[in-house]
Amino acid sequence: MPPQRTPPPRTRVRWDKLGRCGMLAILAVLLYLGISPLIALISTEREAAHQRAQVANLERTNRQLRAERAALHEPSVIEGQARLLGMILPGEQPYVVRGLPQN
Repeated sequence: MPPQRTPPPRTRVRWDKLGRCGMLAILAVLLYLGISPLIALISTEREAAHQRAQVANLERTNRQLRAERAALHEPSVIEGQARLLGMILPGEQPYVVRGLPQN
């Protein structure tokens, strides 16, 4: 009878598979490390765009308020606002008109 071969031990390490798994793990870590800052950058850019829009809106409101403040120092504007409140100048005769048709 010929000598029987013994099967190779199953404890052998398959270095090619282990190397591929290791490279996949390293690739996953590198992708995570690269994507994480990219997501933060995009989020920061969106927040900056929102802040820029808010600043533009506040600047527009500021210009309107400054123009209104400048107009309120004009005597004619002050008199017009006072008349809207029902005020009259000294010596003027106030009149109340009643019975006007409703439009």
